Amino acid sequence: MTFLKRLISTLVVPVLLFATLLGLQLGLLAYVQDSQKDRATYAQIRHELLRLERMVAEVDKAFRGYVLVRQTQLLEPMLAAERQVPEVLATLADLTAPWPDFHGRVRVLTPRVREFLSVKRQLTHKLGEGEEDGVLLYIRTGEGVALANTVSLAFQDLDRRVLQREKAGELDQEEKRVWSRAGLVATTLGTFGLGMSLGRLWVACGFLLPAASTRSPHRPI
Repeated sequence: MTFLKRLISTLVVPVLLFATLLGLQLGLLAYVQDSQKDRATYAQIRHELLRLERMVAEVDKAFRGYVLVRQTQLLEPMLAAERQVPEVLATLADLTAPWPDFHGRVRVLTPRVREFLSVKRQLTHKLGEGEEDGVLLYIRTGEGVALANTVSLAFQDLDRRVLQREKAGELDQEEKRVWSRAGLVATTLGTFGLGMSLGRLWVACGFLLPAASTRSPHRPI
């Protein structure tokens, strides 16, 4: 019984403690890796959002130029941007799928961008058909500016939210790094302690075995 108690105190408890520390350390490392992946995704979302914002600006710029000079070559950048916009919107939807708050904002942004492109396309068609008065009235009443502002606010809302989450993730990741370093030190000390416990157990077993071997066997007379 004394040997069993010594076995528990010198081996079982240190092994359990070491396993617990190792599990915590692996969990922290996995969390840090996941945080790094999330940060990379945040950066990609902001990149695609910036691309989309530039495309919308290119469409608006091309439309304004066409209204002024009526040269069809000015519509080429507009048409090129329109062809790429659906792909960027789909990419944003896929990237933001793991985060409902991001995904919801993309779902708000998508119809507004589509409405913006549809309105510009319709106005361009009207100019081509000679309906200049209706287009100029639309511009003078400020409806185009209001729609552009609505789209711009949707861009800013999503970008601001992603940026906030990215900064919060950086702070949290740094905190987890500190805990990870502390866990690494604790795991190292635990390994050292486990080694000492195994050494003590080995010594204890070494004392018991010779004692048993010194007993002389019974020899019949």
